[in-house]
Amino acid sequence: MAVYFSASTLWFYDESDKEKYAAGIGWPVDGVKIDNSDWDKYTQPAPAGLMLGADESGKPAWINIPPPTAAELQQQAERRKATLLGEGNSITQAWQTQLLLGIITDEDRATLTDWMRYVQQLQAVDLSGAPDISWPAPPA
Repeated sequence: MAVYFSASTLWFYDESDKEKYAAGIGWPVDGVKIDNSDWDKYTQPAPAGLMLGADESGKPAWINIPPPTAAELQQQAERRKATLLGEGNSITQAWQTQLLLGIITDEDRATLTDWMRYVQQLQAVDLSGAPDISWPAPPA
């Protein structure tokens, strides 16, 4: 079996399927023939901190995972904030219902107040400095 690797698609192509590729997605113009040892090595999960890439000759290589972009860091912070707010709302939901019905205990009212202050602090968190964000601590 002859196998080719494309640096542009980061994919392996079996030469015996060349006609199928040509009729479908196309045979990669940058395909480089690789040997069985490359196939065996680079079709396994990448080592920690690395990902599949290509070397200068277009052959497969493990490369460092690039650090997240500012936009990706912003999105991560937004997801974390949404998750924390969801958790806070989930925790306080029963107490809020008890408060509305007038059946909440004094201890639960105090705990609800602590959690609602925490939710307020979360809502006020500025995400523009991601990843350097000062997250409030949840109530004990």
